[in-house]
Amino acid sequence: MLGESAASASLNTLSVPLTGLAIGFNAFASAAAVSQEDSIHLANYFYSYEQELSKYKVTAASNESDFHKDIFAMPVVPLAYKNWIYNNNKFQSANYTNAMIKEVDLSKRDQIKLQFGDHYVYQTSRYEDLDGLSHTYISSFGPNPRAILDNHHLIPIKNLLHFTLGDEDFVILDKISTSKPIILPIVPTTDISYNFGYTPGILSRHDAELSSVLKMQKYGNFLFEYMTGIFTEFSIRELFFDYKSTEITIKLGENNRFLFTPVVPDNWKNLITYNIYGNKGHYFLKTAEAVNYKIHTNSANEKWIIDMGSIKSNIKIENNSIKFGNNCIQFPSEIKAKEILLLHANGAISSVQLDTEKQNYISYDFSKLNLSKNDFIIMLQSQSVANNQAHGYIEVEKYPVDSTYSSKSWYDIEHNTIISPLLLSKKSTQIDLFLVGRVGDYIYYYDQKNSDIYFQEKNKRETYLLESNVKNIQLFPDHIIVEKLDKYIISFFDPRKKTLLEVISNKISKNEIHKIAKENGYNIGNEVLLFNHTKKFIGWYLSNIDIMVDVDKINNHIKG
Repeated sequence: MLGESAASASLNTLSVPLTGLAIGFNAFASAAAVSQEDSIHLANYFYSYEQELSKYKVTAASNESDFHKDIFAMPVVPLAYKNWIYNNNKFQSANYTNAMIKEVDLSKRDQIKLQFGDHYVYQTSRYEDLDGLSHTYISSFGPNPRAILDNHHLIPIKNLLHFTLGDEDFVILDKISTSKPIILPIVPTTDISYNFGYTPGILSRHDAELSSVLKMQKYGNFLFEYMTGIFTEFSIRELFFDYKSTEITIKLGENNRFLFTPVVPDNWKNLITYNIYGNKGHYFLKTAEAVNYKIHTNSANEKWIIDMGSIKSNIKIENNSIKFGNNCIQFPSEIKAKEILLLHANGAISSVQLDTEKQNYISYDFSKLNLSKNDFIIMLQSQSVANNQAHGYIEVEKYPVDSTYSSKSWYDIEHNTIISPLLLSKKSTQIDLFLVGRVGDYIYYYDQKNSDIYFQEKNKRETYLLESNVKNIQLFPDHIIVEKLDKYIISFFDPRKKTLLEVISNKISKNEIHKIAKENGYNIGNEVLLFNHTKKFIGWYLSNIDIMVDVDKINNHIKG
């Protein structure tokens, strides 16, 4: 066993038997050639890794990297992939990269800063016995060289390659539009072990694929090939990959960002945890099965739209976590985001409130109680304390508002006061009202019968009609979301400041969105979510950069 990681894999080429000259010279030569090719195939892993890293290195001639050039004109930034073929707005083919990106810094507008980790290989025993001149000969007197399977003997591959991307081992990609979706890196740190096998003739090979392992062998404590005499040549014939649990950091800025998790290969499932740090912006995150997330909110103004459309497991919200299968999205920060919206596989959207106190709803008929108004409030207050209930409302039927008038009212537990609305609209009656709750200095009521929402200012009784054609209401600590029968959704923290949040339409233009906002007196925030008539999420309108984003086109980018 190579440790306690969750997944491992191997490459081996020991299927070719070599029994010496007894099998005949032609057969021996043929088998030797095959064994050499097999060993070179394993060496190609390290060669490809060095070539991948080189694509991120800035060249003096152009002052930018090959990777920068490749992605500059693409509509997405594919940090998970290599060797892609991109046609017709879609990845036609792509392989997962081996480059281990441990941090993606998106805090600056139109810039991506990548910091790299590494993979590790075990040192080889008897390396110190190598002949200093040929750097390949080891005396046959002694144990065979082998991988030293001890974590203290792991060496970063980049160190063996004498490869660096700079003093801090990071690269900066400038002039990459903030609106481009980021396909997140997905590669875990890997510890690599190996076995040697008899490979006659390998020392005479000078293939390009061997250049990286020979460099590693030259620079210290690692052998890929060696000899103990004539026709006694050995090389690595098996590789074992021990994939480790890995955290990848994503730093965000105040700008809108679109983050997409690629499909996770089987060997890497449940190994990656993304630590995502918000910073006052609005963010979209597409999740994937077999990945964990920690979202660190940094401002109460942050908004998170989390696409769970590819999640087949049941979704459960518990304390500060959104759980799905054996994985979860944690919100460890004490600062709560302004809004968290979940997009489900059926296209529906739901709002999430984390770590909120359950609010009980109780009703009394005051006319049946032999109590004064003051004693009634004392009773309700004592009851709330006994129930350990600090928030919520208690409905009171026929409460004597004054000496001549009784009406439906509510006891506000938190503020220890009775709320009695005075409707100024003839459309509804007091009995039709349902108290939604308090946001800031305003109290909101819903008349489900007439599909109307009303508001009342704190310490005043006058209650005004706010919106008609209301289908549904969701209350948050600092704002309200209202779904309209007109096929759009608004939000507001103040009755005088309504913001268009979503539009339900199979097809809509930027001009039509602005027309809806103007005719109804709505503001347009940084983005407007777009759904079709089956409630499937189809995209956004990003007002700050005035573009429409088609989510189906973006999803195509990660299906290559």
